[in-house]
Amino acid sequence: MADLFLNLGVDQIGTSLLGCSLLKALSVKAESYEETALSNSFLVHSQILENFAISVLNECYMRSKLDAHTLLYRDMKQLGNIPILALAERQQLMDFAEHPACQTKLTSIWKSDISPRTSQLMILLTSVLPFLIMFMKFNVPDHKSAKSNQVEDDGSTGQTSSKKPHKELSKFTKLREVRVGCSGENRLNVFRALYNFYSAPVTKFTTNIMAYIILLGLFSYFLLTNIQPVGEPNSPSVIEYIVWAWFATMFLEEIRQVTSTHQRSITYKLSSWFGDFWNRFDLLTFICLVISIIMRYQLEMDKFVYTRVVYSITLLLTYLRFMQFHFAQPDIGPKVIMIRRMLTDLSLFFFILLVFVLGFGVAYHINMFPNQPLSWSILYTVFLFPYFQIFGELFLDELGGKIEDGDGCTKNQTIWLEDPSQRCPEKNAIVYIFLAVYLVLTNILLINLLIAMFSYTFQKVNSTKVWRFYRISLVYEYFHRPSLVPPIIIINLIWRMMSFIFEWKYGTHIKFGVTLDADNNQRLRLFEKSAVDAHLAQSSKKERKLLDFRAASISDRLELVMSDLQKLNKAIQSVTQLELRQGTPGGSHDQNV
Repeated sequence: MADLFLNLGVDQIGTSLLGCSLLKALSVKAESYEETALSNSFLVHSQILENFAISVLNECYMRSKLDAHTLLYRDMKQLGNIPILALAERQQLMDFAEHPACQTKLTSIWKSDISPRTSQLMILLTSVLPFLIMFMKFNVPDHKSAKSNQVEDDGSTGQTSSKKPHKELSKFTKLREVRVGCSGENRLNVFRALYNFYSAPVTKFTTNIMAYIILLGLFSYFLLTNIQPVGEPNSPSVIEYIVWAWFATMFLEEIRQVTSTHQRSITYKLSSWFGDFWNRFDLLTFICLVISIIMRYQLEMDKFVYTRVVYSITLLLTYLRFMQFHFAQPDIGPKVIMIRRMLTDLSLFFFILLVFVLGFGVAYHINMFPNQPLSWSILYTVFLFPYFQIFGELFLDELGGKIEDGDGCTKNQTIWLEDPSQRCPEKNAIVYIFLAVYLVLTNILLINLLIAMFSYTFQKVNSTKVWRFYRISLVYEYFHRPSLVPPIIIINLIWRMMSFIFEWKYGTHIKFGVTLDADNNQRLRLFEKSAVDAHLAQSSKKERKLLDFRAASISDRLELVMSDLQKLNKAIQSVTQLELRQGTPGGSHDQNV
């Protein structure tokens, strides 16, 4: 039924991916009801639809890279006016996202009008020294070539031509590299070149890295050298105020990301934003910073150490947040993804480890500190010994009860009843037996289990397919991100707020994707339909060849069997004749006798 609708319908790539997404959702739903067979069936059929979309896209890409890119980037009503690339990212269609058409289109969006051969070092230097843009090359549209190309294509294929080529199509139909400042047709205005350069996602990414490094430097500087209670002179310092303002603009940018998503409901906007791991990480960092600021103004001098503790946690999270910038590198990006997946494995492993730590920790404590009064020191001791024994700190003196009075503890019951943390451990041989069993279970069994979990995750994630999929979200984020960086991003945010009011009033909107006119849409649908027909014809041809091969193989086997039967028949006849020849004289001899 699905094949029939795909053959008769339009926009087959998007439709098949939509069906694939629905089947994957149904598979998850069936799995939640323990319908394993049904869940696997849904997964198999979803993979069939995804493979169909990949095959059609491959056919389109071989025919025309330009049209294949436009198919991926145009808005589709069936998908809620979002492009196919956005659907692949939201539904985690990794096999489809790995296709060269998707990756080359992402590279095109990532560098925008900057020449693809421009090095990252040149982009970095030009971001700091704008006058170097005079030595850069840019891609510019060639509308004349676009028109002539389109007329030739329409005349050769018989497809309906568009009277007015779309801007996106003409932009990528033929590219000319230009040098800023040259005369003639290749001349590009310097201000236009600066705008094209700083609005490119790759430039936004580069400038955000530099700004984030400056933030880390300022944050680390005032925490290392100058963090005093509010009552002290010059506290908070100017640098601390700058860091607060920096984080405030970053928080406003996160709010912009939430409100600018295509979902209409605020619930869906928040769930979509919260679904990203790094957004949750940002939220945790903001919460820690707010707590630090509140504690800074509320705590007295003797408790100010807690402010430093929370501040240091905030700084640590800020440093770890830098890991997302490695996503853009094909060599380091997969490693960052592996670290994330391994942290998930580690959290699951801790639930297993917790059982052993608690079990042996309580067993230690019962025999080392019998009849101890209830206090928080019990919980501390229960976790202290078994946890650090995993890393090689065995506490042999404490476990063996070799610590006597005067070594920082006491065996005087009157004293340790008032302060249980001062009690000396008692000697009990069973504790050493517990230690031996615990070390075997943790250092040999559980640690090797963790290594096996990490190895499985490494084999599963260590592929370019996973990194290429996550690359879509990175390109999508920096496509929408303002050109300015925090803290001066506030200027851009105010401008975008005014633009939002204008967009709401006049119906314009800047988004990831391109809306084509009816003529170009029809032309692309015919192009996609021809690719589907070619793919189906090729598949049928392969099936016929396979059937012919099987028929030929069966025919050869049948001939072989017939030949063997003929040989067997001849052998039987020979044996029969031999028996008759041998039987006749024998019979005559019997009669004579």
